[in-house]
Amino acid sequence: MWLSSHNISKQFDWLLYDQVQQFSQLPAANDIVIVNIDEKSIATLGRWPWPRDKHAQLITQLQQAGAKAIAFDIIFADSDSNNPEADLAFAQAIADHGKVLLPLYIKQISLQGQVLEVPPAPLFYRAAHSIGHVHVAPNEDGVVRSLFLKEGVNSAYWPHLSLALWQMLAGPQPLPGSQQAAANTTSQQQYIIRDFHNFLPMPGPQQGLRHVSYSDVINAEVDSSLLKHSLVFVGASAAGLGDTITTPIGTMNGVEFNAWAFHALRNGVLIQQLNRTTLIICHSISVFILLLILGRLSPRAFLTATLLSIIGLVTISALLQLQAQLWLAISPIIIALLAFYPLWSWRRLEVALHYLCQEMNDLESSPITTALAISANKKPSTKAKGSELVSQTINRLKQLRNIAQTNQRLMQKSLEQLNDAVIISNTSGRIILSNQAFAEMISPTEQQQQDLYAALSNIELQNYNWPSVINDLQINSPAFALQGTHKHSGKDLFCQGHVAAINSSHNDTFIISITDVSQLKAAEKSRIEALNFLSHDLRSPMVSVLAIIEQQQKHTNPQQQALANIALLVQKNLSYAESFLQLNRAEAITHEQLHLCDLHSVFDSAQTQAIALAHSKNINIITQRSNEDAWVLGDNNLLERALINLLSNAIKYSPANSKVSLSLIAEDEQLLLQVCDQGCGINADELPTLFDRYTRAKQHQHEMGSGLGLHFVATVAHKHQGQIEVSSQLGEGSCFTLKLPKANPV
Repeated sequence: MWLSSHNISKQFDWLLYDQVQQFSQLPAANDIVIVNIDEKSIATLGRWPWPRDKHAQLITQLQQAGAKAIAFDIIFADSDSNNPEADLAFAQAIADHGKVLLPLYIKQISLQGQVLEVPPAPLFYRAAHSIGHVHVAPNEDGVVRSLFLKEGVNSAYWPHLSLALWQMLAGPQPLPGSQQAAANTTSQQQYIIRDFHNFLPMPGPQQGLRHVSYSDVINAEVDSSLLKHSLVFVGASAAGLGDTITTPIGTMNGVEFNAWAFHALRNGVLIQQLNRTTLIICHSISVFILLLILGRLSPRAFLTATLLSIIGLVTISALLQLQAQLWLAISPIIIALLAFYPLWSWRRLEVALHYLCQEMNDLESSPITTALAISANKKPSTKAKGSELVSQTINRLKQLRNIAQTNQRLMQKSLEQLNDAVIISNTSGRIILSNQAFAEMISPTEQQQQDLYAALSNIELQNYNWPSVINDLQINSPAFALQGTHKHSGKDLFCQGHVAAINSSHNDTFIISITDVSQLKAAEKSRIEALNFLSHDLRSPMVSVLAIIEQQQKHTNPQQQALANIALLVQKNLSYAESFLQLNRAEAITHEQLHLCDLHSVFDSAQTQAIALAHSKNINIITQRSNEDAWVLGDNNLLERALINLLSNAIKYSPANSKVSLSLIAEDEQLLLQVCDQGCGINADELPTLFDRYTRAKQHQHEMGSGLGLHFVATVAHKHQGQIEVSSQLGEGSCFTLKLPKANPV
């Protein structure tokens, strides 16, 4: 809000803040004692400034009385060249006590506003436990309501005296207050950097700190029990010596202000202020909500509610300040509420009703609205219910809104029923509407859900690019139909696009539909491969059979070799057909057809058949199995066939008198069937395509086979939610592992 961002109403906020502070109350400060350099001390000890040995004597007396810590609110910037012994005594007393804090100040050193940090003299600086600044931050009206816990020239390095004392007693602590406060831009303080800004709560009217005279302490006239374990602040209160600070509850001297600041800091009751951005947001939201509520009321209720809102805001602000230590400036909200009443009344009577009535008349006369109303069994009425013009207008608007919502639901439901992804956007590329199929098919990011060009960037067109296609669509308005591929999933997509005029006489809307044709492409590829297989691999053995028969017809006695060749070719053909049928069966099985299978049974059956196959080559089948139950959800025949395929391949491509291992391994969530041989191995560059249809390793081309066996194994693994893996080394052999998820037999 403008009032919040420019601090126009801060004087009113400060007035409210000061009034609330009259009711502030701090915890009792029984351990804080202020040693005043008052008129009595001046009269007793002489004119100010005193020799530093007086301060040394004070520290000694306080140490003997058992004071826990001493904080001086007196500047010791220079050494006393006339009395160096007094300086040495003071420094020694500081060091002996061990918990004495000294202040520094920042002074202007030129007319241009240059400033300089002035710490205590080096002798005292080294002896002191900590150094802290004692600057305050008065507002424009001269009242000190806050302080900065960190301050310095060009860097907010120095802690406030109260913070230095707190950290000395409690160790490093997280600092309260708003950080990175803006530097003071006045000519005198333009190089002062301040941080951790906090407002100081004031003590109650009956609260006070214990005060003793400086001279009484020096002369041991103060009861030592008063000083034992106390936190002592030393400062001037005599007229003309100490600094007097104006606060929301009146004036107090600087040392007392610092003492109360320390007390509030250690009790965690410093008041925080919202940063400007948060305050503006809070004001905006508050005004918006209040105006939204108040604007719905009648004028009389509106006025009453406005006054109650102002009283409530003041009460909330006061409670936050007193109970939650949070200052919320509310004057911008109050000013906005007071200004809103007449403005809203005028606008509601002169503008809103006229505009709404005119719009209602235009909408009710629209053919589209009439058609939708008829389809929904509703009829727009120019005489809506309500005795007041506002009520009538609102009721008419509700009727039209219901019709519009019906239209929107109809469009959305229609789009959601489509299997194709549909994107509707304006010509600048901002997506207006899309359906669920778009999200599932394209998997767009948050940006791609809003930007057409970003969404289409996931699709790679064949021989085209999207910027030229969309540009041509916008300029020439031709519908397009192009094929593309999803860059991440590899899906084959068919994209169609049209341009239409929705909101104006010229084309302003793109309508893009995307169809997933991956299954159609895959089916077409399978059909072509099947035809190639049938036309070549199944036809070739039959042609050879006919050739042998024709050759033998020329002889009176059939030769035994000819019959053997015929048998081999027929066996090969039958093997091809069987592999093809088994693969089709594996591809057609669904999850609902799976049942519990015992892999031990599959293991035993495959082992029995493998021993028979291995006998002719004197290959030793070595088995190893887990003792655990091995249940999976699957098809027993397909799993057995897949394992036999792996074993038969291992036997076929292994040399005679070698070994083939068959293992059943149980892991945490998986069961593994593993077949390893000692064959010639497979080239590493052939492994990625080893499980593709009709694929065979180059070194195995001389062996009889269809190239469907391993593809069948991979298909079975996929249908059972499993995996097939292979590792191979040339000259050492191969190892195939079929991984299947465990099933619970209960």
